[in-house]
Amino acid sequence: MAIVVNDITRVVGTNVFLPVLLDELNAAGVPDGNITAVVATGVHRTHTPEEHRYIVGEEAYRRIRVVDHDAERSPVTYMGRTPRGTPVYVNDLVAKADFVILTGEVTYHQLAGYTGGRKSILPGVSSADTILAHHRLMFDSRATQGALVDNPFHEDILDAARLVKPGFILNVVMNSRHEFVAIVAGDMEEAHAAGRCLVDEMFAVEIAEKAEIVIAASGGYPKDIEFWQSQKIMFNAHRATRPGGTIFLLAACEEGHGSQKFYDFMRAHRTPDEVMAAVEANFRLGPHKAYLTCRTLREVETLLLSQMPDEMARGLMVTPVHSVEEALGRIREKHGPHFRANVMPEGFLTVPFLKAS
Repeated sequence: MAIVVNDITRVVGTNVFLPVLLDELNAAGVPDGNITAVVATGVHRTHTPEEHRYIVGEEAYRRIRVVDHDAERSPVTYMGRTPRGTPVYVNDLVAKADFVILTGEVTYHQLAGYTGGRKSILPGVSSADTILAHHRLMFDSRATQGALVDNPFHEDILDAARLVKPGFILNVVMNSRHEFVAIVAGDMEEAHAAGRCLVDEMFAVEIAEKAEIVIAASGGYPKDIEFWQSQKIMFNAHRATRPGGTIFLLAACEEGHGSQKFYDFMRAHRTPDEVMAAVEANFRLGPHKAYLTCRTLREVETLLLSQMPDEMARGLMVTPVHSVEEALGRIREKHGPHFRANVMPEGFLTVPFLKAS
């Protein structure tokens, strides 16, 4: 049996619910020795043993095997093609398991509409080739937060997950304090739909108009562990910022850029338009995140208050600042003393939606 769990870039309370899930499986006749937790890294980095303990908790770490998926190196099994032509190669430990359980969190996703459910398979435990083929759908304007109808990015992921046929999902909905609001479990599609309804109630924020300034924070570790993740805060903040405006992003980025391929690609170009044109001409993973970043940066300036070296921040085409006072000084210099601002203290979770006229 395989249980797919989230990686360290997401707080989902796996350490809390996994021992309970294991006890239920034991009661149903499945011993710990028959269970493997596969960490859904997608194209993120792998983990240390200490990080595995952090993810699944000390008790579960002692009881079951914990293995990282490595999109480049893990043995994979071909499951078939989606209707959009994506070849689906999935980690052997998942593809060959007699029963698969998906775990994770339901919240907004900048391309797939929502996280959770089917995303544990693609990109979670899929090969790099599968993830690359699928991510070409990101150029479609229908691939965005909170949207599933006619969203090809979401539909392709769902079709890939259906090829694997997970037997059960356990997804959580959490508030900004990382507390469980609900646990949805059962059928992959029905349980996920129940979670999405709660997410809309909690994190969709209607705004009357966009503002010149958006001040956005992550909401805490590990949402801003590196710029790769923090870019999602920019993406959300962009929805509330007028063209030509400024995002003031507060994100620790203690692990720096988060992807050497992404960083090198950003640094190799002079402008957001150059980055986007290069990605469209030669699509690759890593640079794909540069495209999403520059979709924001071509329209709005971003000031970054972080632990990142200034040179690295500039290589990412953002302007480093070293205090709130410095950022506000730059904002007043550009926009004048009487600017309008939207403030997003939970920028990773909150998604602004313009009020319909």
